[in-house]
Amino acid sequence: MKRILGIIALIAGVAIVVGTFVISVAQQKETNVKLSAPAQSAVFTTTASGVLTLVNSDVVVTLQSPGNDVQWALGTPGDVEAFVGQAPVQNIVGLKSWQALEITSSDGTPEGSDEVAQAVTGETFGLLGSDMWADEGHEMNTVSVELDAKTIDDKVLIATTSQGQSPEVTLQWVRTRDTSNPVVFYVIGILLALIGTFLLLNWYQEQLALRSMTHKPSVKLRSRGHHQPTTELIAFDSDLAAPTTEREIQRVHTAAGLGATVLPGSARSAEFRDRPLDPQDRIVLRHAGETEDSLAEESTDSPESRTYTSEHNTTSTQASNSDKDWRSLWNFSWGPAQKEEGKHA
Repeated sequence: MKRILGIIALIAGVAIVVGTFVISVAQQKETNVKLSAPAQSAVFTTTASGVLTLVNSDVVVTLQSPGNDVQWALGTPGDVEAFVGQAPVQNIVGLKSWQALEITSSDGTPEGSDEVAQAVTGETFGLLGSDMWADEGHEMNTVSVELDAKTIDDKVLIATTSQGQSPEVTLQWVRTRDTSNPVVFYVIGILLALIGTFLLLNWYQEQLALRSMTHKPSVKLRSRGHHQPTTELIAFDSDLAAPTTEREIQRVHTAAGLGATVLPGSARSAEFRDRPLDPQDRIVLRHAGETEDSLAEESTDSPESRTYTSEHNTTSTQASNSDKDWRSLWNFSWGPAQKEEGKHA
């Protein structure tokens, strides 16, 4: 379970970090909003109050009318309305969406249209030169002007041509988009990735500990049972099992191990020592200066090397020799016979 949770947390954390980075890079914080009002049969094109700063404080106004002298001016809403009078006009009042302007139009009156036609014929029609405007300008075919909040200052735009036709008006803003702070998502992703990493490391450490615990007993068993040297016991000239012999001397001359013990002299201990024993389980104690050949000769004459012909004769023979040979006092302390000796002691 810990491994599965660690993998899930790690993958989720990395995915959140990578996804947040990709989205933050691909997401544009600034976009251009460019909207147009097509030329119609109106004489003037105007903007309502606040439209020029609707998206941003800076706006680029582009006026187009091929073959005509395009004229524009900035004035107060009251002055613009007074100048238009009863002439046909289209008014940009806002945004219908981020792709279209909201436009209203007025057909005016016949008298207003006739007045404009007469001015165009007499070549006296135009916006320029009036003291009603805060700013004005004109160019042939196309006019592009950049206005900021200080220039606009609650002013509205009015545009026309020398032929008394409204031009195509395009308004362009730089839109600053509010994006969410990606730091929060980075922190969440990194925390999940760290938690997943720690869970996987903890799981890995537990697996290593489990493997070491599983292998350790087998190593111990091998170390106990292999490469053990042969133990040689130093010979003792007198009776090592005598009560007057110090325990420390007994411990030194028996190497203090191998399960051997010093048995007290008694009829029961003699019977225990004289029991049938496999030759491989015997420990031979050599006197100083003795060789393996002399021991071999001695063992041929020793009662211990003879085959037991009968249980009664063997026991009596071994009991008589045990009083002369102190080595017969030594035996192993394991096995059922030792337990039986402990019960009769």
